[in-house]
Amino acid sequence: MEVCSTSHFWGRTLSSIGYSVRHIPAQHVKAFVRSQKNDANNSLAICETACRPGIHFVPVKTTEQQDIKALRNTRQLMVEQRTALAEYGLIIPVGIQRLQQPLPELIEDASNDLTFTLRRLFYSLRQDKICRP
Repeated sequence: MEVCSTSHFWGRTLSSIGYSVRHIPAQHVKAFVRSQKNDANNSLAICETACRPGIHFVPVKTTEQQDIKALRNTRQLMVEQRTALAEYGLIIPVGIQRLQQPLPELIEDASNDLTFTLRRLFYSLRQDKICRP
């Protein structure tokens, strides 16, 4: 199976009913797609890739591993949002803890140039406890 957005879910599901699942990184499969990308050509490329010697397979992630990845990605988003604040002229020192302290005031301060969209994003991230320790 080629690794894609739902492959770990399907890998766990198929493993639970007795199938042996091997995930192939998409960049390996891409090299074997012959013409336009469609299901038939993609399936053929996956089969050709799986039969090659020395192909690196990706283990199926557990839900806990996916949770950790989601947390890391969300924290990275917060770092990027800190940078976005700087683009509005609002400077916050580096570090997630330093973002937590001024964030409520920044969201509520009507005198800054934050748009409604950005305020709502920060508010929802704070409500989801992403910005909290």
